[in-house]
Amino acid sequence: MANAEHPVEVPIRVESLRGALVRALLIAGAALVLFWMASMVSLVLLLAFGAIVLAIALNGPVTWLEQRRVPRVAGTLSLLLVAVVLIIGVGLLVGAKVVEQVAELAADAPGYLDELEARSDDVLGDYPDLDRKFEPGSTDSSIRAVLPQVGEIATHVGRFSLGVAALVVLAITWLTIVIYLVLEPRSMLRGMLRLAPVDERDAVERTFVSFSRMVMGWLWANVFVGVVEGVLVAMFLSWLDVPGAFVWAVLASVAVFIPKIGAWIMALPPVLVTVLVDPALAAWIAVFYVVMNEIMSDVVLPRIQSRGMDVHPAYLVVFVLAFGSAFGLLGAIVATPFAGLVSAAWSEFVLSRRPPVENVDARVEALLRAAVTDPGP
Repeated sequence: MANAEHPVEVPIRVESLRGALVRALLIAGAALVLFWMASMVSLVLLLAFGAIVLAIALNGPVTWLEQRRVPRVAGTLSLLLVAVVLIIGVGLLVGAKVVEQVAELAADAPGYLDELEARSDDVLGDYPDLDRKFEPGSTDSSIRAVLPQVGEIATHVGRFSLGVAALVVLAITWLTIVIYLVLEPRSMLRGMLRLAPVDERDAVERTFVSFSRMVMGWLWANVFVGVVEGVLVAMFLSWLDVPGAFVWAVLASVAVFIPKIGAWIMALPPVLVTVLVDPALAAWIAVFYVVMNEIMSDVVLPRIQSRGMDVHPAYLVVFVLAFGSAFGLLGAIVATPFAGLVSAAWSEFVLSRRPPVENVDARVEALLRAAVTDPGP
């Protein structure tokens, strides 16, 4: 009987193996296609996620007004009006000083160029072979000669203007998406709940609520640290009489939203300007920025964000490094909110469904002591 049944079992097993292999290949192919499509539209996905994050941050005050019988459209317009008034107010307080210092920097630019040429001549004097290329009879008689000519500058300015115009259009489009999300969030939330499996809708709802709270914690942490850094930069650079102190202070306040990279963005211009006036002073300014960045960006900010978002600071730093390496500047900006989303989903869909650890605190202490306990002979 076993020999009679054997020819029937083999084709079934082979057919099942073929079916499983085909399904695995189809799944792998679909995954590769989705990954390829995601890589092609990664910029759009990051911008969309950033729009959702900003819409969640703005939703709080708008919903608060709506609960007090203020129509959502009126609440959104009121919030935008308040933002404009604040911007104008800040502009009136520091804007005049910033404009004045920008004008001074532009007026002093030729002097900075002369200083750069003089310093280059001093350096080239120690290298005769290189210095001969900049002798008066040479076609490259000065440091200015190696700078781009007028035609080249015009070409670069034209390309830069087109790039700025495209960036402005992209920013306006992105802000329009944010406003639409704030004005009409209910349809998006309905769609989110409908897409979720029936037995997972409560978990999805709790994840969204937790993520929204994390976004608010992230936003206020950055605003606080940005204001502190701006004040410190303005006070320190004004005390040293550095040109454009208020300009660099405003830059420092905004650059805090760009983790890691923002620290170099805010430090480079004042150091370069000062090095042409007083190299020793520029060194002290560089030290100030390094110390401030290490304290504020690597110690204070992650701790404030971790308290507001209820996640570990090291976890946030790892996400910033990973997203910055993978997606560049925009990835670094949205890394912390995305880390909050992953943390909220992990806590709700994984950790909350596992049985609690008995005597967890005692076990943790035992693990910590195990590293320093002498195992004995």
